[in-house]
Amino acid sequence: MLPPQRGHYFNVASLAAFTTLAAMGIAMSATNAEAASHCSLVANMPVRASNTVAHSVGGRSGCSNSVSSVAVAMYHETWRWDDRMASASKSNVRNATWTVVGNPKSGWDIYTRTNSSTGAKSESSDLRWP
Repeated sequence: MLPPQRGHYFNVASLAAFTTLAAMGIAMSATNAEAASHCSLVANMPVRASNTVAHSVGGRSGCSNSVSSVAVAMYHETWRWDDRMASASKSNVRNATWTVVGNPKSGWDIYTRTNSSTGAKSESSDLRWP
């Protein structure tokens, strides 16, 4: 089965695969189909905690299995490369979210990125720091 992807693409793909398998007479357990369709990485848009501090929340939600690691990071988008401002990772993650804290500068575009050891990733929308 494919790793969870950002947005609704994974849920639609899972539903299509389930429908195809059911039409072919191949039984698939409801628990597996439900776990696959609800498991996702979380990467919330950063929020302003004060004039100099931003919080990014990320992690993994709705999953029935564990992965070896999940990393959450806050990035500053630049024209050359994206600069990681803050990050934290956890091992053996089933369902958990946590917050990373960064100190952006005026005019920066910042976002949250969550990466799983499975190769799946999710990114939030940008927040323009005032």
